[in-house]
Amino acid sequence: YLKFACIENLNMKFLKNLLTFNSQNKTPTSVPDNITTLKIQLDEYRNLYPELFPKDNTWENNYNTYTTQSENAKNMVATLQKDADTLSTINDLKQREEKINHIKESMTELPHLMKARLEQDYQLSSYDAAGITSDKHVADYFFATLKEGAEPKQIANWILGQLFSKLNEHNLSIENSPIKPVVLSLLLKRIQDGTISNNGAKQLFEKLWMNPELEIDALIESEGLKQVSDSGLIETMIDEVLKNNQAMVDEYRSGKEKAFNALVGQIMKASKGKANPGQVNELLRQKLS
Repeated sequence: YLKFACIENLNMKFLKNLLTFNSQNKTPTSVPDNITTLKIQLDEYRNLYPELFPKDNTWENNYNTYTTQSENAKNMVATLQKDADTLSTINDLKQREEKINHIKESMTELPHLMKARLEQDYQLSSYDAAGITSDKHVADYFFATLKEGAEPKQIANWILGQLFSKLNEHNLSIENSPIKPVVLSLLLKRIQDGTISNNGAKQLFEKLWMNPELEIDALIESEGLKQVSDSGLIETMIDEVLKNNQAMVDEYRSGKEKAFNALVGQIMKASKGKANPGQVNELLRQKLS
C-alpha cells in the first residue's frame, strides 16, 4: 500500500505539473526539467512494480502527447526561423537591387551612347547630335526644351546656331543663358504653328535675350510679327507681284528655277516679311502651273 501511495503521489505530481504548464497557453518548445524528472522516477517504479500501474497508461499517454507537441513545436520554430532567414535574404536582395537601380538612374549617360540615341530616336544629323552631346549642360538644355514640346531638330538647330552665337558673344555658358528652355520652346512652337516666321522668331530672340521676362505672345502682337496666313490676302499679294514682274514669270516658265525664288522674295517684301513662307510657295506654284 505504501508503495502504491508513493507511486500515486508521483503520478499526481506529474499530471499536476503537466496540466499547470499546459494551462499557461504557451507553445512548448522543450519539456520542463520537473516533468522530465517525475517521468524518470515513474518509469523506475513501473519497472519494479508493474502491477501497481493503470493498464491504460493514461499518464504515459499524456506525457507522450506532450512530448510530441513539444517536438512539433520545435519543428515549427525551426521552420519559422528558416522562413524568417529566407525572408531576410529576399529583403537584402531587394534592397541591393533598389540600390543598384538608384545608382544606375543617377549615372550620366555616356556621350557616345547619347549621340547614337539622338540620331536614332530623334533623327538628328551626326553633326547636330555631336554638338548637343559635346557638353552635359548642353544636353540637359536640349532635353529640357524637348520636354516643353518643341520639335527636336529645330531645337538642335537653334541651340547650335542662334543660342551658341549669343553665348559666345557674351562669354556665357549655357547654364547661365538668360533664355531658359521653357522660353525657347515656346518661341519655337510659335514657328511650328505658323504664328511667326523664322525671321520673326530671330527678332523676338534678340528682345528676349535682353529681357527674358517678356511674354512672347504679347511681344508678337506689340512688334507686329504675327504672320499673315490668310490665303485670300496672300493670293492678292501674289497676283500683284506677278502682274508687275512678267519678265520673271517668263523666265520661270522657260525653266529657270531661280526666277521662282526671286518672285518669292518680291512677295515677302510686299508683305513686309509677314506672309507665311510655306503658303507663299504653295500658292505661287499653283498660280504659275
